[in-house]
Amino acid sequence: MTPILIIFSLWVSGISSAAEVGWNEGIRVAVIETAVPLTPSVSSVQISVPGSRLFNQGFPTRLEARIWYLANSAYLFPNTFVESGVGVDWIVVSKGTTQFEAGLGTALAFQTRQRSLSIPLVVNFLSRYTPIRWFCLETSLDLMIYGQGAGALGQVVGLFRPFSNGLVLDLGVGYGLIAEWDLNPLGRSLQLSVGAGYLF
Repeated sequence: MTPILIIFSLWVSGISSAAEVGWNEGIRVAVIETAVPLTPSVSSVQISVPGSRLFNQGFPTRLEARIWYLANSAYLFPNTFVESGVGVDWIVVSKGTTQFEAGLGTALAFQTRQRSLSIPLVVNFLSRYTPIRWFCLETSLDLMIYGQGAGALGQVVGLFRPFSNGLVLDLGVGYGLIAEWDLNPLGRSLQLSVGAGYLF
């Protein structure tokens, strides 16, 4: 996996649900376009399902399932890389307007030209701050271990609900680092992202 694609994978795996059904109570489906730093390069679809939509009480209500699809083109069709992954987050702290989550995920990542398959392990940490009903600020750190090395991505994402329905708009910025076991130069990438989705 190339450093930029690994950083994209980290970013997608770290996406968690917005809500207002509550910001973290609704099923969210979103389409995201990502640029490095200004040219659209990767597109993805993310789905998040909070445990509270499936269970009425107990520990499962503090969990959140994530599913994602990612391709290295602006149109969801894979150019040289495609990835599909799943993850589970645990709501460690939820108090007032603040929430903290920790999660674990994995994916199948395929490079079409080299015909190589990797199965990365992703660990993510996320804080969510909701000062007003229509805005949520997320900050996150995502860590990945894969066959050729490891990576880290920090990001800040603003989630907006401009209307009274479930429409959610995303605007984010992130910076990632990649280190490979064979001591290749450290990979770095600044990325900008925009997206739109719906909260059910």
